[in-house]
Amino acid sequence: MNNTILIAIFQEHCDKCWYRDILKLIKDEKNCKFCYQVNRDISILLSRIEGARRSIDIGISLPNSSKLNEYLPYEKAGFILFTHTGNDLNKRILTILDKAFESNYENVILISHSTPDLPPLYIKKAIEKLHNGKKLVFGPLSNGGLYLVGMNKSFYFNNRRKNIFRIINFKTRKLAIIISMFLRKHYLSFFFLPKWHQLKRIPDFKRLSHKLYRENIAWNATWTRQIINKYIGLK
Repeated sequence: MNNTILIAIFQEHCDKCWYRDILKLIKDEKNCKFCYQVNRDISILLSRIEGARRSIDIGISLPNSSKLNEYLPYEKAGFILFTHTGNDLNKRILTILDKAFESNYENVILISHSTPDLPPLYIKKAIEKLHNGKKLVFGPLSNGGLYLVGMNKSFYFNNRRKNIFRIINFKTRKLAIIISMFLRKHYLSFFFLPKWHQLKRIPDFKRLSHKLYRENIAWNATWTRQIINKYIGLK
């Protein structure tokens, strides 16, 4: 067991699926494999981070309703499986953090399921900042939400019941600004990564097929691009 773990929060297809706007264009929605492919890209991304499995553990967090036997290949590939519960994203995130820190990790980094093309460089920077003494690391989305939350164990248990943990999630607009103001007011040691964007609607996914974008720092997200091309025909 290492002292740092990266955990990707997986999404599964359901009536309240995060990618509902995209799925309206998929005719065989009941057999949709979209979330599966997005999860697949995120897991490959984590496994390619320098030190993965050797000096940094990698994990995935699944909805409590998941059939864990379907994820045994991930476990065999070296991922540590977590489950999350709660009727809103904030509570689910707290569930994951509780379980990870209770497993004696010193640093935990959560990565949103809405950014399967997240640059590996950003994840490496988050790890570096935590190892060098930062208590908190945030990855802000261009819409004001978050794609990454990282923190150390001492900060978490000293502040678990304070206001900051009531607002942390990956969805709320202007969340990054609110958190920044809160942290500056309390003089906490934190770091903000560069902004990135979520993949949720058609314009977002068009970036995945853009030549200049693919040559950029983004993760290739091969499986996500393939299923988008199949169902929506982006070129």
